[in-house]
Amino acid sequence: MLMLKARGFTIVEIVVIIATLAILATIVIVSYGAWQTRTSTQAVKSDLQLATTALKSNLNFKDYYPPNLAGTDFAPSVRSAMVLYTNATGSWQYTGLDNDQNAQLFLNACNANLTSLPTVTSCAFAGNKNGAKMHVKGTSGSNTIWDSAICQSMGQDPSCESVPSLSCGTACTTGVASMMQDFIDQGGYFPVVINGNTVPLPDPSVTPSNDATNFCLENRVADNPSIVFHTTPTQTIPVSGPCDTTGLTYYP
Repeated sequence: MLMLKARGFTIVEIVVIIATLAILATIVIVSYGAWQTRTSTQAVKSDLQLATTALKSNLNFKDYYPPNLAGTDFAPSVRSAMVLYTNATGSWQYTGLDNDQNAQLFLNACNANLTSLPTVTSCAFAGNKNGAKMHVKGTSGSNTIWDSAICQSMGQDPSCESVPSLSCGTACTTGVASMMQDFIDQGGYFPVVINGNTVPLPDPSVTPSNDATNFCLENRVADNPSIVFHTTPTQTIPVSGPCDTTGLTYYP
C-alpha cells in the first residue's frame, strides 16, 4: 500500500504567498483611493454646476448675484469647501439665523479667509470625536478640530471652547481674527453650535452699496483640497484651478 506523506509549504513558497497578498492589498488600496478621489471630484463639480445655476436664477429674478449663495436655497455637500467671490462693495448682514445657518456662515467665513491662513487648505464640517464638528484642514501644524460649540472668548460659556489659534504662527493668529471679524460683521453670533448640517443661508437683511454683477465660484474637495475647480458667469462648466479674484472679493 502506498503511503502519502503530508507536505508543508517551503519558506520560498511562504515568501511568494506573502508577497502576492501584499501586492493584491496594495492594488485594492490604490484602487479605493482613486475611486474616492473620482467620487469626491465629481461631487464638487456637480455642486459647482448646481450652485452656478442657482446664482444665475437669482440674477434673473433679482438682477444681482447674492453673497455666499444666500437666498438661492442651495447648500453645498459636506465634500465641498465653497467660496463665492463677487464685485459687490459694502457689507452683507443677516438677522435671525438659526444654529445651522449660523454655523454655515462661520464655515463660509473660514473658507473665505484661507488666503490669510498659511498652510490651511480648507474648512469643513467633519465627523470627529463628538459628532460632526468643524475641521480646519492643512499641512503639518495647521490641522485643528473644533470638537464642541465655539465661544468667542475664554470663559464666555463653560459648555463650549474658545476659538483656538491655529498652530502656524502669527500669520494664522491674524487670519483667525480676520475670519472671526468677517463672521461677526455678517451678523454671526456666539456660541457657534455645529451640528454638521450644510444649509442655505436666507436673504441678507442688509445688502451692499452696489449689487454684484460678476462672480467667481470656487470649490475644493474638502478631504483633498489640492483638487479645486471654479465657475464664472461665462464659464458655467467647472474649470480646473482656483478663481482669478482680480476685481472680486468675499465681502462680509
